Amino acid sequence: MTTLYALHEGEAGGARARCDIIAKACARAGIGFRALDSLTCDYLNLPRLRAGDILFNTGRGSVRLETLLWREDIGTFRTCGARWFTNGGDTTAYCAMLSRDGFPAPRTCHRLPASNENLPAIVESLGGFPLVIKAGDGTLGIGVMIVESMRSLRSVLDFLRTTGREFILREYIAPHHLARLVVLGDSVIGSLKYAIHEDDFRGLPYREGGQQMRFGPDIEALAIAAGTACGHAFTGVDIIIDQAGQPFILEVNPPSNFVALETDMGIPVGDMIVEYLMDDARRKSR
Repeated sequence: MTTLYALHEGEAGGARARCDIIAKACARAGIGFRALDSLTCDYLNLPRLRAGDILFNTGRGSVRLETLLWREDIGTFRTCGARWFTNGGDTTAYCAMLSRDGFPAPRTCHRLPASNENLPAIVESLGGFPLVIKAGDGTLGIGVMIVESMRSLRSVLDFLRTTGREFILREYIAPHHLARLVVLGDSVIGSLKYAIHEDDFRGLPYREGGQQMRFGPDIEALAIAAGTACGHAFTGVDIIIDQAGQPFILEVNPPSNFVALETDMGIPVGDMIVEYLMDDARRKSR
C-alpha cells in the first residue's frame, strides 16, 4: 500500500494541524500515513520509501531529512530535479530567483550593503523612503521592517550587520490589495485578501480580518508562473497590487500554509494535496 510520509520540524508552522488534515485525507484515499518529526526521529533507522510512496515536507524545515528520504520514483511537490534540498525558510532566495527571471517585483537590493558609504545612491535607486527591510528567515510578517529616514536606516543597518542573518532592502509599494494565492500544480485553489492594521504596513494573518477574494486570470497566471519558477508545485504566492492595479510579487512560500483554507474556508485542500501527490507518485513509478 502507498504510504505518505509527512515531514515536520517539531510544532513549527502549525505542524500538528497540518499533519492532522493530511492524515484524515490519506484515510479517505485509502493510503497509509506516517508523520516524521525531523527534530526527534532516529536518523540511524530511517524508513526506506518504496516506489510509489509519497514524501510531503509540510513546512519550511526538515530539509536534511527530506534529502535523506527522497528518491526519483516517489510523489513529491518538488519539481526542481535536485537530489538535495536547501532551506525553504529563506524566502528571500526565491525573491532573487524571481528577480533574475524578470518577474514583476519591488525594486530590491538583495543583500544589505557592507557599509553606509553609498546609502544615498542605494535609497535613490529603490525609489526613496520609505524602504522595507525583510529578514530571510521571518514568517507571519515578523522580520519585515519599514524605515522612513536616512538616520533611521543607518542605525538599523549598523545593528542588522551584527546579527549574521540575511536581509534584503526593498522599495515600499503602497498597497491597494495585499493578496495570497495558493497554487497547486497549474491551478489557484484559493485566494484571499489580507487586512492591514491602520497603525502598521504588514498584512495580518487571515483570521484577523482577511477575506476570500478572486483577483482575475492575469494575476492567477502570474502566481502559477512564480510557483513553477521556484521549483515547487504547492506554494503560497504573496502579491501586492498597487493603487494603479499593477501586481508585484512579494514572495513565494513553499509549501503554503493550508490550515485556514481547510478549516475556515471549507476548501478540501487536504484531499487535493493527497490526490495530486498520488497522481505524481503513479506517474513517476511506472
